[in-house]
Parts: sequence; C-alpha cells; structure tokens
Amino acid sequence: MYCRNCGSLVEDNKKHCSTCGFDKNIGNKYCPSCGNTINFSNVNKCPRCSFVLKEIVKKEVTHNNKPKSLLLAGFLQVFLPFISAGNFYLGFTKKAIIQTVVSLLTLGIGLIWPFIDGLLIFKGKVKVDAYGISLKD
Repeated sequence: MYCRNCGSLVEDNKKHCSTCGFDKNIGNKYCPSCGNTINFSNVNKCPRCSFVLKEIVKKEVTHNNKPKSLLLAGFLQVFLPFISAGNFYLGFTKKAIIQTVVSLLTLGIGLIWPFIDGLLIFKGKVKVDAYGISLKD
C-alpha cells in the first residue's frame, strides 16, 4: 500500500508512513494501490491501475501539516483538565468535549480522566495528533 499523502510505499503492518508521518489512509494526492499522483476530486478510478477511488473515505488534511508539540499537549492536558485543552490542541475534539461534560456532570471527579490522559501524553503513549501526524518532542 502507498501513502495517500506522499506516495511512499508503506508496509501493510504499519499504520503511519515512515516518510511523512501521516496515517497511511489520510491524504488525497496519491493512489493507495500504485502510488500514482492523482486528483481524487476529478477521477473515480486511478488512470494507471484502475483502482476504484470512489469507495475510499476521502479524508483531507485541514491544517498546515506541521507537527504539534508533545510537551505543550501534555502541559495543556495536565494543567487545564477541566476543559481538556490538550485534546482540543491535538484535534481530538469529540473526546475533549466528552471529557469536559463528564467532569462537569461528576462535579470534578471526572477530571481524573483528562489528567491521566495528560500523563500518558508526557510518557509518549500518544504519538500522533488527530490527523495522524507524529508529535514532536
């Protein structure tokens, strides 16, 4: 399989491209079957290998592709757990909203969840943001 963002070959057992750091299923520049440069919005099939592109979920990266800071994400999550700031920063909006609501409904007891998430970010257990881009140290 080829990375849809940069066109590099990605091993089947890998989730992220070792060249660009993206999740191998994110991007709309290259055919995942043959690595040919294509424009997903103009074609339904790859002109080189006839791979059907219509069936692929066409995720587009909606930010500047710069890696986010692991340290900043961890600090935000640990020191602002009541609004789950670290998850908002990393793009995990749905999770951040759920953590905030749980914290409010449990009168603060739910703050343990985002706080532990912050510690996991610091330990390096969270390696990528919501767009599949590796976090920088």
